[in-house]
Amino acid sequence: MSSRQERIVGMNNISKLSETSGLQSCTAVIGGLESYRKYRVEVFTITQHGIESCGQTPLTVQTEMRAPGGLVVMSTAGNLTVCWTSPHDDPPDGYHVTSQPLIYATPTSLWINQTNPANVTVRMMIRVFGHIIPVLQVQKVFSQSATFSSLAPGRLYHFAVRTEKDSFTDSSPVTINITAVPEVPQEVALSEEVVTSVFVNWRQPLGQVEGYKLVFGLQSMDRKSWIEVLVQGTSYEIKDLIPGSDYGISIQSVLGSDTSQAFHREFSTRPAGVCALRLNNMNSSSVTVSWDSAFGDFDFHRVTVTNNSVTNTHTIPKEEQAAVVTGLVDGCSYNVSAERVRGVTAGSAAFLAVTTVPARVQGVRVMNVSPHAFSLRWEEAAGCVDHYQVNLQPDQGNVTVHPALDGYIQADVVNVSPGTQYTATVTAVSSSSSNISPGVSRMINTNLSVPGPPLDLEGTPVGSNGILLSWTMPPDADIDGYVIRYKEVCPYPDPAFTRVTKYLDIPEILITDFTSGSTYHIQVAALSQGEIGAFSRSLYIKTAESPPGLVTNLTAVALNRSFVMLTWFLPRHINGLITKFAVKAKNYQAGQVRILEVNAEEIMSVALPHCNDAADILSRATLSPLEITASSPPITLSAVPPAASWSVPISVGVDQLQPFTSYLFEVSAFTSDGEGQVASTMARTAESGYIYENSTSETRFSFTGLNPYTRYTVAVRAKAVGEVGPSADMDVITPAEAPSAVQDLVAVAEDSVSVLVSWKSPAEPNGMITQYRLQVLVDEILLQDITLTAEVNTTDSNEDETPPPGVHENSGRRKRDAELDLVTSPPTFTATISDRTLPTSVTASNPTHSTNQITNTDAQPAADSTVTEKPSTSHTSASHSNSTDIQSTDSTVFETSALSLTSVPPATLPPWLMGKTHAGDVSSGTSASALTPVPSSVLDVSYQNISSTSILVSWVPPLNPNGRITHYTVYGLKLHTNEALTWATNATDILITDLDKYTGYKLRVAASTAVGESSLSEEDDIFVLTLEDEPESPPENLTVDGTTPSTTTLTWSAPDKANGVIQYYEVMYENESYSAVMNTSSNRIALINLKPFSYYNVSVRAYTRYGHGNQTSDTLYLLSGEDVPGSPPYGVTFESVSPSEVNVTWQPPLVPNGVITHYSLELWNSSHYLNLTSPTNYIHITHLRKYAHYRVMVQAHTRVGPGNYSSEPLNITTLEDVPSDSVRNLTAQNFTSTAIIVSWDPPLQPNGRPYYLLTLQEAGVPPNVSNQGTPCQQDHQVPSSAPLLVSTRNVSSSSIAVVWQRPLEANGEITEYILTLFGPGGSNITHTNNTSLILTNLLPYTAYNLSITAATRKGSGPYLMLQLHTDEGGPMSPPRNLIIYNHTAVSVWLSWEPPLEPNGVVIQYGFRIRDLITHTVTHRNSSGPLTTEYLSGFRPHSSYEISVYSFTRVGHGNQFSSPVTFTTNESVSDAVGNLSCSGVSWDSVQLSWELPANPNGQIIFYEILSEGDMQSYTHQAYTPEYVGVWALTRPGVCAHCCCSELCRTRRQHELYCFHSL
Repeated sequence: MSSRQERIVGMNNISKLSETSGLQSCTAVIGGLESYRKYRVEVFTITQHGIESCGQTPLTVQTEMRAPGGLVVMSTAGNLTVCWTSPHDDPPDGYHVTSQPLIYATPTSLWINQTNPANVTVRMMIRVFGHIIPVLQVQKVFSQSATFSSLAPGRLYHFAVRTEKDSFTDSSPVTINITAVPEVPQEVALSEEVVTSVFVNWRQPLGQVEGYKLVFGLQSMDRKSWIEVLVQGTSYEIKDLIPGSDYGISIQSVLGSDTSQAFHREFSTRPAGVCALRLNNMNSSSVTVSWDSAFGDFDFHRVTVTNNSVTNTHTIPKEEQAAVVTGLVDGCSYNVSAERVRGVTAGSAAFLAVTTVPARVQGVRVMNVSPHAFSLRWEEAAGCVDHYQVNLQPDQGNVTVHPALDGYIQADVVNVSPGTQYTATVTAVSSSSSNISPGVSRMINTNLSVPGPPLDLEGTPVGSNGILLSWTMPPDADIDGYVIRYKEVCPYPDPAFTRVTKYLDIPEILITDFTSGSTYHIQVAALSQGEIGAFSRSLYIKTAESPPGLVTNLTAVALNRSFVMLTWFLPRHINGLITKFAVKAKNYQAGQVRILEVNAEEIMSVALPHCNDAADILSRATLSPLEITASSPPITLSAVPPAASWSVPISVGVDQLQPFTSYLFEVSAFTSDGEGQVASTMARTAESGYIYENSTSETRFSFTGLNPYTRYTVAVRAKAVGEVGPSADMDVITPAEAPSAVQDLVAVAEDSVSVLVSWKSPAEPNGMITQYRLQVLVDEILLQDITLTAEVNTTDSNEDETPPPGVHENSGRRKRDAELDLVTSPPTFTATISDRTLPTSVTASNPTHSTNQITNTDAQPAADSTVTEKPSTSHTSASHSNSTDIQSTDSTVFETSALSLTSVPPATLPPWLMGKTHAGDVSSGTSASALTPVPSSVLDVSYQNISSTSILVSWVPPLNPNGRITHYTVYGLKLHTNEALTWATNATDILITDLDKYTGYKLRVAASTAVGESSLSEEDDIFVLTLEDEPESPPENLTVDGTTPSTTTLTWSAPDKANGVIQYYEVMYENESYSAVMNTSSNRIALINLKPFSYYNVSVRAYTRYGHGNQTSDTLYLLSGEDVPGSPPYGVTFESVSPSEVNVTWQPPLVPNGVITHYSLELWNSSHYLNLTSPTNYIHITHLRKYAHYRVMVQAHTRVGPGNYSSEPLNITTLEDVPSDSVRNLTAQNFTSTAIIVSWDPPLQPNGRPYYLLTLQEAGVPPNVSNQGTPCQQDHQVPSSAPLLVSTRNVSSSSIAVVWQRPLEANGEITEYILTLFGPGGSNITHTNNTSLILTNLLPYTAYNLSITAATRKGSGPYLMLQLHTDEGGPMSPPRNLIIYNHTAVSVWLSWEPPLEPNGVVIQYGFRIRDLITHTVTHRNSSGPLTTEYLSGFRPHSSYEISVYSFTRVGHGNQFSSPVTFTTNESVSDAVGNLSCSGVSWDSVQLSWELPANPNGQIIFYEILSEGDMQSYTHQAYTPEYVGVWALTRPGVCAHCCCSELCRTRRQHELYCFHSL
């Protein structure tokens, strides 16, 4: 041995072998030697006596190489690597490694020389099932590992390793058997539509496989907690998966203890399906559906509502299990589906078919109430309505529902009972017939059976103001009295009837309240039991005339020194037809009275108001429209519209008065009954010679009211300081005008062919008469048109100067030489006859001019002409010169003209056209003219509006057609656009259509013959205005004039085609959640109560009296003004970035009221405060203290400002970090001989919750750093258990107090508790640091679920789920649909529906009863929760108002239903009060009493029973007082009387009355 150490091997290590030649061989195994060493072996024999044998030759033995140790095989990337170890002190030359499958023969060894520096691998390959597999691999390696590749997966391989060294024996081989890693499973596939289970399939890989290992689990969980299963087959179903979750699955082939590489696959399960939908609530525009919750995760619920015309999708938060779908159309059917959605994947949906409640009918009104029938009418309900249903209570009668002509729906109810109160409820029914709209009820009292109409109504005028009426009634009628109604229909039509009630014993009465000379419409109806029967047929009767009243507005104006113009209007009470007026001019100084009588028809320019004689015809035979024919009598009661007569002034001039004299003028009207009242007035004529006297400061003056063709002298004088200077005179002649009508026109037939026509000149010639025109007509056919033209003979004015007859000589005022320059002699007239008007030649002689003086000629005045009572005698001339003939103002000059017509017609003409010339006539040498004139103008053109686009124009043919009228032409001019229009017709009227509505036109009508068309002038124009109608165009230029956050001012222009006067404009504005309508009479309006920064759709339409014509303006899209935010930012959260940095995020306000410009943040704690701003909804905050507590609030800003809303404070705790400094004040003290106490203070900036590491070593010994471990730090995790419930307590009906404890396994510091409350309104999340909370604002008597979760900085743990239920509260809504379905005199039957929000169990109902007569309020309660009740104790014939309210155990909550009113039936009256009597005379007494305290009905009359001298009498009184005459034999007899009132029943009062003397 190298160390020269010796070791003795004892006998124990020596083994003996078999003997050979008598000797026993021994062997000894010497262990414990080292390899690769040389040993010397010596064997000594030792006896038992301890004597050693002699030493033998030492044996040198060399040990072989040490075999490798620690042989292991590792699998890497499909290869097998063999590793071993060898001693460092014996480095070998190399290693010989072989590998072969155990199923093949042992391979031949292959030596690799040491000199080869590289590893050498030799493979022997075979083919197995198409795959080349190495059966032997030999490697010579120099490192302590060898890698074998291309091995068959899943095969068992034998590996042998020996050490080699030159000149040394190889080591014994070290072997190991190892199986190759199996191959990964092939073609792995997962089933589709994964919800709670999934099928996994794969193909077996190449090589041996004993099974497969499947590992699967949630990706959100640690893989260590995944589920592991071993599968023998090639498929597996994974069950009990969580819907809506992300899973991972890993599959490996297993062979023994080896597994292949893993095949990994991720998949997601679909969200859980919605099993079923429940319909919770439904009304006319929304439905509420709910569904059960489900296990698993998802993002939100998706609710889809569809029908044939619309599809709407709603997103519902995952926390809610109910959805309210709004915006539905009343009464329509929809399909509602709900599904859970995660990402883009949706779970299976549930479907529900719903039909909304039809809309409540609107505008229900009662019509045509009769004893046995009535009708209801309402507007057609919006939305989908299949039919309407009318329910009657009591259930009597037959109902027929049908559309009305005006777009309404009407229900006719027949076969009902008279005098009965019915409650009719109208509802709309949808197509499914399962949904019925809320009912609208009306109470109808059918009329009592009323008596029929009186017959044979007749009237007789009595006096001037009375009419005696009489009629007959059916013999079996029970009549209490009569109702007589009348109204004046002419000449002053009354808008309504005057009604009087008379209690008559016989059907006859005299009424004296009428007006004289007027026609009345009278009807009579019978009264029975307080009900009025049908009225009789109308009686039209005219009262007798009487003298009229005063004329009105009588005025007198002196026009000159001898002429006064009187003007007045018709009397207010004409009392008949005015026939004439009497005018009296009284001069009291001279004692003169002048009386003029004027025919009323001649001076009235319009027809006189009066009543025609059609009253009797209308009374006895009132014709229906189908019975009126052309031969029917006229039924117009008034000759003219009254307003057209009373507004026309009546003027009469009185002349030949004394200058500068006061006159009293009296005017009275006459009817057929005589002269009426006299109206009077005073007037003074002007001073002689002066007509007007005026003053002016200007140098010009205008005179008005002068007479035409009259000479006036104008004197102008200047005035200064009260003094008047000399005058400057000038004569002025006014221009001539058209003359008035000729006077005393007389035609006398001289023989069979000649007529002598004579007349007097006009009373007002107004100039020189130059022509007369004479027309001869036969049956309105013009035969002759003769024109007489004057031939004026003018002489020199120097030869004969004659003063004008109209100006008297006055030397003091003017000179002689200022007279007119020219005088004329009477003219000579030449007749010209138009040939166009003569069928044959007709000759006319010259007219004869009479120059005789006219004496005592009575001249009748025209309507407004000068009245001359006694015309003076003067020279009469045929005509006057234009410049010298001045009409007189003091006397009237007449001329008399005569014309003899002589014609020689053919034999076919009538004989009266044949004649000879008058003896005194002078024949004219002028023959008939060859020119044929055109027709004259048509007469009396008028029009009548037929519709808004058509008028009927009518006229009278021309007075002088001058031939056959071929046609008429109507010329029109549209005044608005000056558009010319033309129409033609052959008749004397024409219907003009296609006119513009409410437009003015100017029309002219011309007649045409073969020669031409009649001339037209402005005098022939008529102006037409078509009727109003609906607008044909909408308002225009709708613009915004100004806006604020809540108001907007709009302006617009009127419609281009308004077609009438705009009565008002209707402005409609709406958005998705709001709509409103406003009206205005101007084209400007301010919309109020707008939501800030909200879009509205605004439109305007105009209304005339006939509607809007469905003409709506273009929609204006309006954005209201911005305002401060109306709600705070919400969802404020933070994320820690580092110990001194956090990111804070939030959601914008739900009601921003504008564009959010920026956000302001307030960050503070106990020692710091900081204001920050951010333009976005997040902010990165830096430089915070480590592990410090902060609070932050966020406020949004618009351009207007921040408003008053801030978010809820958010608590922020920054992350921990290593301490910034070391501990302080470290000290130690001995505790025992083997223990010490160490103490210290924490760092000033611990930056978290610190823990401490203590090291202890012996002084002077350097520390062993390798043994110093790292400090153990606690790893915060989410809590493993839920909080513990301590108690729950109901504080009130809307609040609950909850107390809990921290979880047993908190796994860290609890930073907060999260409480999630689930209720009818959805979920609500509350964060708190406390272990108690009071939940408020809860709904009474409602179930809630509350989950409480504890949270650390790592997250929240399991939740504690609590079932809570609030206490009962007072009802939050009243009972519904209260109706009265029957009542008597003292009782009523009620029914109603329970409240929608009772907030508890309804235990009874209460009734608030208001007496509408005494205004007292009483309350009554029902005995239980039934929804019907019978109430009694009411007073008869009294009106009440009843509301119903419900009670829970808490109370009624002041929730009263809508009141209903009713009137109890009549009943027995109470007795009269304080009955007393007193003697009036020896045979009469006076009774008096007070009304009953409770009449219990309408008092019809009182009945008085009296007894005296053994006789009884019955009397009736209609007032609480009666004076009666009893047949008493002597004074002082005691009378016993009873008084009772008749009110359906009778009650009596007895009274003993001693008659007084």
